[in-house]
Amino acid sequence: MTDAQESWAEPESAKEGLAAHVRLAGAAGVGWSVMALAALAATGVVEVLARGRQPVDVLADRCGCDPGTLVRFLRAAAVTGAVVEVEPGVFEATELGRDTLPGAPGSAEGMLRLALTPEFLLPWSAAEQVLRTGRSGFEAVFGSRFYDYLDGRPELAGMFQEAMRTTSSAAALSTAFDFPAKATVVDVGGGQGAMLADLLARHRGLTGVLVDLPHVVEDARACLERAGVADRVSVVPGSFFDPLPAGADLYVLGRVLHNWPDADAVRILSCVRAAMPPAARLLIAEPMAYSDEGGCGAPPGHDLLMLVLLGGRTRTPEEMRALLRSAGLCEERISGHSGGESVVVARGC
Repeated sequence: MTDAQESWAEPESAKEGLAAHVRLAGAAGVGWSVMALAALAATGVVEVLARGRQPVDVLADRCGCDPGTLVRFLRAAAVTGAVVEVEPGVFEATELGRDTLPGAPGSAEGMLRLALTPEFLLPWSAAEQVLRTGRSGFEAVFGSRFYDYLDGRPELAGMFQEAMRTTSSAAALSTAFDFPAKATVVDVGGGQGAMLADLLARHRGLTGVLVDLPHVVEDARACLERAGVADRVSVVPGSFFDPLPAGADLYVLGRVLHNWPDADAVRILSCVRAAMPPAARLLIAEPMAYSDEGGCGAPPGHDLLMLVLLGGRTRTPEEMRALLRSAGLCEERISGHSGGESVVVARGC
Protein backbone atom coordinates (compact mmCIF):
# COMPACT_ATOMS: atom_id res chain seq x y z
CA MET A 1 0.00 0.00 0.00
CA THR A 2 1.34 3.45 -0.91
CA ASP A 3 1.56 6.37 1.50
CA ALA A 4 -1.29 8.02 -0.41
CA GLN A 5 -3.51 4.97 -0.03
CA GLU A 6 -2.73 4.82 3.66
CA SER A 7 -3.84 8.44 4.01
CA TRP A 8 -7.21 7.52 2.52
CA ALA A 9 -7.66 4.70 5.02
CA GLU A 10 -6.25 6.62 8.00
CA PRO A 11 -6.97 10.36 7.72
CA GLU A 12 -5.25 12.88 9.98
CA SER A 13 -8.14 12.95 12.42
CA ALA A 14 -11.05 10.63 13.00
CA LYS A 15 -13.63 13.36 12.49
CA GLU A 16 -12.15 14.36 9.13
CA GLY A 17 -12.02 10.67 8.21
CA LEU A 18 -15.73 10.14 8.74
CA ALA A 19 -16.51 13.33 6.86
CA ALA A 20 -14.34 12.24 3.94
CA HIS A 21 -15.73 8.71 3.80
CA VAL A 22 -19.41 9.50 4.34
CA ARG A 23 -19.78 12.82 2.57
CA LEU A 24 -17.44 12.21 -0.31
CA ALA A 25 -17.61 8.50 -0.90
CA GLY A 26 -21.15 7.69 0.26
CA ALA A 27 -21.75 3.98 -0.14
CA ALA A 28 -18.41 3.52 -1.88
CA GLY A 29 -15.98 4.92 0.68
CA VAL A 30 -15.79 2.42 3.54
CA GLY A 31 -18.32 0.18 1.84
CA TRP A 32 -20.78 -1.79 3.87
CA SER A 33 -19.65 -0.29 7.16
CA VAL A 34 -21.11 3.02 6.02
CA MET A 35 -24.30 1.20 5.03
CA ALA A 36 -24.49 -0.33 8.50
CA LEU A 37 -24.04 3.11 10.03
CA ALA A 38 -26.77 4.49 7.76
CA ALA A 39 -29.20 1.82 8.98
CA LEU A 40 -28.29 2.51 12.61
CA ALA A 41 -28.92 6.22 12.09
CA ALA A 42 -32.24 5.57 10.34
CA THR A 43 -33.54 3.33 13.15
CA GLY A 44 -32.57 5.77 15.89
CA VAL A 45 -29.81 3.59 17.33
CA VAL A 46 -27.12 6.24 17.02
CA GLU A 47 -29.38 8.83 18.62
CA VAL A 48 -29.92 6.60 21.66
CA LEU A 49 -26.21 5.80 21.93
CA ALA A 50 -25.40 9.51 21.75
CA ARG A 51 -27.09 9.85 25.15
CA GLY A 52 -24.86 7.20 26.71
CA ARG A 53 -23.59 3.64 26.44
CA GLN A 54 -26.15 0.86 26.20
CA PRO A 55 -26.15 -2.96 26.25
CA VAL A 56 -27.32 -4.44 22.97
CA ASP A 57 -30.46 -6.04 24.43
CA VAL A 58 -31.65 -2.76 25.96
CA LEU A 59 -30.76 -0.86 22.80
CA ALA A 60 -32.60 -3.38 20.62
CA ASP A 61 -35.72 -3.08 22.77
CA ARG A 62 -35.69 0.72 22.63
CA CYS A 63 -35.20 0.89 18.87
CA GLY A 64 -37.27 -2.08 17.77
CA CYS A 65 -34.37 -4.13 16.41
CA ASP A 66 -33.45 -7.79 16.52
CA PRO A 67 -30.66 -8.07 19.17
CA GLY A 68 -28.53 -10.61 17.34
CA THR A 69 -28.67 -8.63 14.12
CA LEU A 70 -28.13 -5.32 15.88
CA VAL A 71 -24.79 -6.37 17.35
CA ARG A 72 -23.59 -7.39 13.90
CA PHE A 73 -24.55 -3.99 12.46
CA LEU A 74 -22.90 -2.19 15.38
CA ARG A 75 -19.63 -4.06 14.96
CA ALA A 76 -19.64 -3.35 11.24
CA ALA A 77 -20.34 0.34 11.82
CA ALA A 78 -17.53 0.49 14.38
CA VAL A 79 -15.10 0.41 11.43
CA THR A 80 -16.18 3.99 10.62
CA GLY A 81 -15.31 5.12 14.15
CA ALA A 82 -18.86 6.36 14.76
CA VAL A 83 -19.64 3.78 17.46
CA VAL A 84 -17.40 1.81 19.78
CA GLU A 85 -17.84 -1.42 21.72
CA VAL A 86 -16.68 -0.33 25.18
CA GLU A 87 -17.09 -3.82 26.61
CA PRO A 88 -18.52 -7.03 25.16
CA GLY A 89 -22.07 -6.30 24.01
CA VAL A 90 -22.06 -2.69 25.23
CA PHE A 91 -21.77 0.20 22.78
CA GLU A 92 -21.68 3.97 22.76
CA ALA A 93 -21.55 6.67 20.10
CA THR A 94 -18.35 8.63 19.60
CA GLU A 95 -18.12 12.29 18.68
CA LEU A 96 -18.14 11.13 15.07
CA GLY A 97 -21.39 9.28 15.62
CA ARG A 98 -22.99 12.33 17.19
CA ASP A 99 -22.07 14.23 14.03
CA THR A 100 -24.52 12.01 12.11
CA LEU A 101 -27.49 13.26 14.14
CA PRO A 102 -29.96 15.70 12.57
CA GLY A 103 -29.08 19.26 13.52
CA ALA A 104 -25.42 18.58 14.24
CA PRO A 105 -23.15 21.11 12.49
CA GLY A 106 -22.11 19.65 9.14
CA SER A 107 -24.22 16.56 9.87
CA ALA A 108 -23.67 13.55 7.62
CA GLU A 109 -27.22 12.39 8.31
CA GLY A 110 -28.50 13.55 4.93
CA MET A 111 -25.87 11.59 3.01
CA LEU A 112 -26.54 8.53 5.13
CA ARG A 113 -30.25 8.71 4.31
CA LEU A 114 -29.44 8.93 0.61
CA ALA A 115 -27.08 5.97 0.85
CA LEU A 116 -30.02 3.68 1.65
CA THR A 117 -32.23 4.75 -1.27
CA PRO A 118 -32.67 2.53 -4.33
CA GLU A 119 -31.41 5.40 -6.47
CA PHE A 120 -28.02 5.22 -4.76
CA LEU A 121 -27.86 1.45 -4.38
CA LEU A 122 -29.21 0.03 -7.63
CA PRO A 123 -26.71 1.71 -9.99
CA TRP A 124 -24.04 -0.55 -8.49
CA SER A 125 -25.89 -3.56 -9.90
CA ALA A 126 -24.73 -2.29 -13.30
CA ALA A 127 -21.07 -2.14 -12.22
CA GLU A 128 -19.99 -4.69 -14.85
CA GLN A 129 -21.64 -2.60 -17.58
CA VAL A 130 -19.99 0.54 -16.19
CA LEU A 131 -16.63 -1.21 -16.27
CA ARG A 132 -17.09 -2.26 -19.89
CA THR A 133 -18.54 1.01 -21.22
CA GLY A 134 -17.28 3.75 -18.89
CA ARG A 135 -20.83 5.12 -18.66
CA SER A 136 -23.06 5.85 -15.67
CA GLY A 137 -24.65 2.91 -13.90
CA PHE A 138 -27.55 5.16 -12.94
CA GLU A 139 -28.41 5.70 -16.61
CA ALA A 140 -28.18 1.97 -17.24
CA VAL A 141 -30.64 1.19 -14.44
CA PHE A 142 -33.03 4.16 -14.48
CA GLY A 143 -32.77 5.26 -18.10
CA SER A 144 -31.87 8.89 -17.44
CA ARG A 145 -29.19 11.02 -15.89
CA PHE A 146 -29.36 11.44 -12.13
CA TYR A 147 -30.24 15.15 -12.18
CA ASP A 148 -32.91 14.67 -14.85
CA TYR A 149 -34.37 11.89 -12.72
CA LEU A 150 -34.63 14.21 -9.69
CA ASP A 151 -36.83 16.60 -11.65
CA GLY A 152 -40.39 15.51 -10.89
CA ARG A 153 -39.42 13.51 -7.79
CA PRO A 154 -39.65 16.17 -5.07
CA GLU A 155 -39.11 13.84 -2.11
CA LEU A 156 -35.83 12.45 -3.41
CA ALA A 157 -34.77 15.88 -4.67
CA GLY A 158 -35.46 17.30 -1.21
CA MET A 159 -33.33 14.59 0.42
CA PHE A 160 -30.53 15.34 -2.02
CA GLN A 161 -30.67 19.10 -1.43
CA GLU A 162 -30.70 18.57 2.33
CA ALA A 163 -27.59 16.39 2.07
CA MET A 164 -25.90 19.08 -0.01
CA ARG A 165 -26.97 21.75 2.48
CA THR A 166 -25.01 20.07 5.27
CA THR A 167 -21.84 19.66 3.18
CA SER A 168 -20.99 23.26 2.29
CA SER A 169 -17.62 24.01 0.67
CA ALA A 170 -17.49 27.48 2.26
CA ALA A 171 -14.90 26.51 4.87
CA ALA A 172 -12.50 25.19 2.24
CA LEU A 173 -13.02 28.28 0.05
CA SER A 174 -12.51 30.70 2.93
CA THR A 175 -9.32 28.94 3.97
CA ALA A 176 -7.84 28.83 0.48
CA PHE A 177 -8.84 32.25 -0.87
CA ASP A 178 -8.52 35.75 0.55
CA PHE A 179 -11.93 37.20 -0.25
CA PRO A 180 -11.96 40.95 -0.91
CA ALA A 181 -13.79 43.30 1.42
CA LYS A 182 -16.47 43.83 -1.22
CA ALA A 183 -17.28 41.64 -4.22
CA THR A 184 -20.09 40.01 -6.14
CA VAL A 185 -19.99 36.21 -6.15
CA VAL A 186 -21.90 34.08 -8.66
CA ASP A 187 -22.52 30.58 -7.29
CA VAL A 188 -22.93 28.44 -10.42
CA GLY A 189 -25.01 25.33 -9.85
CA GLY A 190 -25.39 26.33 -6.23
CA GLY A 191 -28.51 24.32 -5.40
CA GLN A 192 -30.71 26.05 -2.85
CA GLY A 193 -27.93 28.38 -1.79
CA ALA A 194 -26.44 26.70 1.29
CA MET A 195 -22.81 27.27 0.27
CA LEU A 196 -23.45 30.81 -0.91
CA ALA A 197 -25.27 31.62 2.32
CA ASP A 198 -22.36 30.23 4.31
CA LEU A 199 -19.88 32.32 2.32
CA LEU A 200 -21.90 35.50 2.74
CA ALA A 201 -22.25 34.87 6.47
CA ARG A 202 -18.47 34.53 6.75
CA HIS A 203 -17.74 37.59 4.57
CA ARG A 204 -20.16 40.42 5.26
CA GLY A 205 -19.00 42.56 2.34
CA LEU A 206 -19.99 40.02 -0.30
CA THR A 207 -23.16 40.02 -2.37
CA GLY A 208 -24.25 36.94 -4.24
CA VAL A 209 -26.00 35.60 -7.30
CA LEU A 210 -27.37 32.06 -7.11
CA VAL A 211 -27.79 30.14 -10.37
CA ASP A 212 -29.40 26.72 -10.70
CA LEU A 213 -32.29 25.06 -12.48
CA PRO A 214 -35.76 26.53 -11.85
CA HIS A 215 -37.11 23.55 -9.89
CA VAL A 216 -33.98 23.61 -7.70
CA VAL A 217 -33.95 27.30 -6.77
CA GLU A 218 -37.69 27.64 -6.23
CA ASP A 219 -37.15 27.06 -2.49
CA ALA A 220 -33.81 28.87 -2.30
CA ARG A 221 -35.26 32.07 -0.86
CA ALA A 222 -36.33 30.25 2.32
CA CYS A 223 -32.80 28.84 2.76
CA LEU A 224 -31.25 32.27 2.28
CA GLU A 225 -33.70 33.91 4.67
CA ARG A 226 -32.94 31.36 7.38
CA ALA A 227 -29.27 32.24 7.01
CA GLY A 228 -30.04 35.97 7.21
CA VAL A 229 -28.47 36.79 3.82
CA ALA A 230 -31.49 36.93 1.50
CA ASP A 231 -31.17 40.70 1.11
CA ARG A 232 -27.70 40.22 -0.41
CA VAL A 233 -28.57 37.51 -2.95
CA SER A 234 -30.22 37.53 -6.36
CA VAL A 235 -31.67 34.19 -7.45
CA VAL A 236 -31.38 33.48 -11.20
CA PRO A 237 -33.05 30.31 -12.51
CA GLY A 238 -30.95 28.77 -15.27
CA SER A 239 -28.57 26.08 -16.42
CA PHE A 240 -24.79 26.24 -16.28
CA PHE A 241 -24.82 25.02 -19.89
CA ASP A 242 -26.41 28.34 -20.90
CA PRO A 243 -25.13 31.94 -20.68
CA LEU A 244 -24.48 32.98 -17.08
CA PRO A 245 -24.77 36.36 -15.32
CA ALA A 246 -21.82 38.40 -16.60
CA GLY A 247 -19.54 40.95 -15.00
CA ALA A 248 -19.14 39.59 -11.47
CA ASP A 249 -15.91 39.64 -9.47
CA LEU A 250 -15.92 35.97 -8.50
CA TYR A 251 -17.50 32.80 -9.87
CA VAL A 252 -17.76 29.65 -7.77
CA LEU A 253 -18.25 26.01 -8.75
CA GLY A 254 -18.78 24.01 -5.56
CA ARG A 255 -18.77 20.23 -6.12
CA VAL A 256 -20.02 20.62 -9.68
CA LEU A 257 -17.36 19.52 -12.14
CA HIS A 258 -16.74 16.09 -10.61
CA ASN A 259 -20.39 15.26 -11.35
CA TRP A 260 -19.76 15.43 -15.09
CA PRO A 261 -17.61 13.76 -17.76
CA ASP A 262 -14.86 15.83 -19.36
CA ALA A 263 -16.82 17.13 -22.36
CA ASP A 264 -19.63 18.46 -20.16
CA ALA A 265 -17.18 19.87 -17.62
CA VAL A 266 -15.49 21.86 -20.38
CA ARG A 267 -18.90 23.15 -21.49
CA ILE A 268 -19.61 24.37 -17.96
CA LEU A 269 -16.21 26.02 -17.64
CA SER A 270 -16.60 27.66 -21.04
CA CYS A 271 -19.91 29.22 -20.00
CA VAL A 272 -18.26 30.57 -16.86
CA ARG A 273 -15.31 31.88 -18.86
CA ALA A 274 -17.65 33.72 -21.26
CA ALA A 275 -19.26 35.53 -18.31
CA MET A 276 -16.01 36.53 -16.56
CA PRO A 277 -14.58 40.03 -16.99
CA PRO A 278 -10.77 40.27 -17.26
CA ALA A 279 -10.14 40.75 -13.53
CA ALA A 280 -12.56 38.07 -12.33
CA ARG A 281 -11.52 34.82 -10.68
CA LEU A 282 -13.09 31.38 -10.73
CA LEU A 283 -13.01 29.31 -7.53
CA ILE A 284 -13.54 25.56 -7.84
CA ALA A 285 -14.06 23.53 -4.67
CA GLU A 286 -14.37 19.77 -4.85
CA PRO A 287 -12.58 16.55 -3.92
CA MET A 288 -9.63 15.81 -6.17
CA ALA A 289 -7.70 12.64 -6.81
CA TYR A 290 -4.29 12.13 -5.29
CA SER A 291 -1.28 13.18 -7.32
CA ASP A 292 2.44 13.47 -6.71
CA GLU A 293 1.87 17.18 -5.99
CA GLY A 294 0.41 16.20 -2.65
CA GLY A 295 -2.56 17.95 -1.07
CA CYS A 296 -5.79 16.21 -0.22
CA GLY A 297 -6.57 13.03 -2.09
CA ALA A 298 -10.18 11.85 -2.13
CA PRO A 299 -10.72 8.12 -1.48
CA PRO A 300 -10.66 6.00 -4.66
CA GLY A 301 -14.23 4.97 -3.87
CA HIS A 302 -15.33 8.55 -4.38
CA ASP A 303 -14.15 8.44 -7.97
CA LEU A 304 -16.18 5.29 -8.57
CA LEU A 305 -19.24 6.82 -6.92
CA MET A 306 -19.04 9.79 -9.27
CA LEU A 307 -18.77 7.41 -12.24
CA VAL A 308 -21.45 4.91 -11.27
CA LEU A 309 -24.00 7.47 -10.06
CA LEU A 310 -23.32 10.46 -12.30
CA GLY A 311 -20.92 9.52 -15.07
CA GLY A 312 -18.40 11.95 -13.60
CA ARG A 313 -14.93 11.56 -12.17
CA THR A 314 -12.54 12.75 -9.49
CA ARG A 315 -9.68 14.54 -11.24
CA THR A 316 -6.04 15.05 -10.43
CA PRO A 317 -4.60 18.58 -10.51
CA GLU A 318 -3.07 17.81 -13.89
CA GLU A 319 -6.44 16.73 -15.27
CA MET A 320 -8.10 19.82 -13.83
CA ARG A 321 -5.55 22.07 -15.54
CA ALA A 322 -6.28 20.38 -18.85
CA LEU A 323 -9.99 21.11 -18.46
CA LEU A 324 -9.26 24.73 -17.61
CA ARG A 325 -7.02 25.18 -20.65
CA SER A 326 -9.71 23.73 -22.90
CA ALA A 327 -12.08 26.43 -21.67
CA GLY A 328 -9.61 29.32 -21.96
CA LEU A 329 -8.78 29.41 -18.25
CA CYS A 330 -5.44 29.26 -16.43
CA GLU A 331 -4.88 27.90 -12.94
CA GLU A 332 -3.28 30.26 -10.45
CA ARG A 333 -3.02 27.78 -7.60
CA ILE A 334 -4.49 24.59 -6.19
CA SER A 335 -4.61 24.01 -2.46
CA GLY A 336 -5.85 21.17 -0.28
CA HIS A 337 -8.15 21.46 2.71
CA SER A 338 -8.28 19.18 5.73
CA GLY A 339 -11.99 18.53 5.16
CA GLY A 340 -11.16 16.49 2.06
CA GLU A 341 -11.67 19.12 -0.62
CA SER A 342 -9.27 21.01 -2.84
CA VAL A 343 -9.72 24.58 -4.05
CA VAL A 344 -8.63 25.74 -7.50
CA VAL A 345 -8.23 29.45 -8.22
CA ALA A 346 -8.34 30.25 -11.95
CA ARG A 347 -8.47 33.29 -14.21
CA GLY A 348 -8.98 33.91 -17.90
CA CYS A 349 -5.87 33.24 -19.99
